[in-house]
Amino acid sequence: MKVLLILLALVPLCAQSQIEDNSFLLEEAYNQEWGVYQFIQQYQTFNNSNNFAYAFTNELPITDKTHQFSYGFGYERYDGVEHGSITDTTLSYRWQPVNRDGLLVADRFGLIVPTGSVEKGTSSGVYGFEFVQAATITMAPQWMNHWNFGFKVLPEAKTSGVDKRRTLSTFKAGTSFIYLLNDHFNLMLEGLLESGQGVDEEGNKTNETSFTINPGFRFDMNLNWKDTQIVPGVSFPTELLNSPTQHAVLFYLSVEPKFY
Repeated sequence: MKVLLILLALVPLCAQSQIEDNSFLLEEAYNQEWGVYQFIQQYQTFNNSNNFAYAFTNELPITDKTHQFSYGFGYERYDGVEHGSITDTTLSYRWQPVNRDGLLVADRFGLIVPTGSVEKGTSSGVYGFEFVQAATITMAPQWMNHWNFGFKVLPEAKTSGVDKRRTLSTFKAGTSFIYLLNDHFNLMLEGLLESGQGVDEEGNKTNETSFTINPGFRFDMNLNWKDTQIVPGVSFPTELLNSPTQHAVLFYLSVEPKFY
């Protein structure tokens, strides 16, 4: 609690502009301005296990806010695997067809490139694609609301230890509420519903649905070097609907330098 109070006192002194960032588990509908590049890192640890997941994303504007390119990859480790592995890489184009006061809409089209390891559970071993639509709504001066709807398809995906290939799909929908305690410190609450297919040891398709609730906070700081905005954050995801309930801690860091 003392640390939180100190951050609340210091943030207004070191920040200059309102946070327009991604939520932690969801995408917000903001695209990057020309000359502003965003580097996002996330590191998630899970209670009662040695599992962890690291993700990196770089968002690059194309001409203006309407068009954006991004790429992302990660490194993950799961139970039963001695060493982790890099994940598949996603190359994305993001189009923002709606940008007006109170409402933003952005559509992301992603190509999944099989750069991970099938044996270690971090890759499907095939090219796939995904689509996510994000909407950002200004509910009130201090309240923002974000919505995501999306799906992912992996044609003829490989599974470690299974000879059969299966086409797998995942659907997700989520929302997040952001409370602007001030322009530079946000309290956050996310909810994400995911339903995805997998393959069992006999090569049969399985279905799993999860709901994750994720409270957290973020704040911003600015550096003089190229007007760089830094946004750290912490959240506490809890995955429901499956037993046992999975708890985790997620650390978030966004760095946005301006090259213009």
